[in-house]
Amino acid sequence: MKKFLLMMFFTVSVFVFCGCTPSDKRVNAAVGVKSDNVANNILTRPFYGAYSLLAGEGIDIKDVKTWRNDAGFMELQVSGRNRAVYTKQFEYRVEWLNDKGVRIEAQQTVWLRVSAKAMSDFSFTATAPSKDAVDFKINTRKAKG
Repeated sequence: MKKFLLMMFFTVSVFVFCGCTPSDKRVNAAVGVKSDNVANNILTRPFYGAYSLLAGEGIDIKDVKTWRNDAGFMELQVSGRNRAVYTKQFEYRVEWLNDKGVRIEAQQTVWLRVSAKAMSDFSFTATAPSKDAVDFKINTRKAKG
C-alpha cells in the first residue's frame, strides 16, 4: 500500500510540476490569478497542485495574437480558459516595448479588470499607444476588492 501511495504521489507531482510554463512567456499569470493562495504554502503546494490538476482550478492562457491595424498601431488579443468552477476575476496591464525593448510610456498603461466565468473561455484585446511598439509584456494580478 505504501508503494502504491508513493507511486501515486510521484505521478501526480510529475504532472503538477511539468507543463506549468505559460504558453507565451510575454504573459505573466501571477499567483492568485493562476492558482489560489494555498498553493503558495510550501507544505501544501504538492497537495494543492494535485487537487488543482484534478479539479481544474485557475486560468490557462491559450493563445496570443498580434497584428497591425490599418492605422499602423500594434494590437493584441489574449485568449484563455477559466478551468475553475467559479468566476475568476483578475487584472492585467500591458507594457508596450519599442524595437530596443524599452517600455513606451503611456497613460493607457493601467490595470484593467477581466471577469472570466466558470469553466468558460475568455479574451481581451489591447492597442498600442504608439506606432513604435513592436513587442509587449503583460502582467496579471488578483483583482482587488
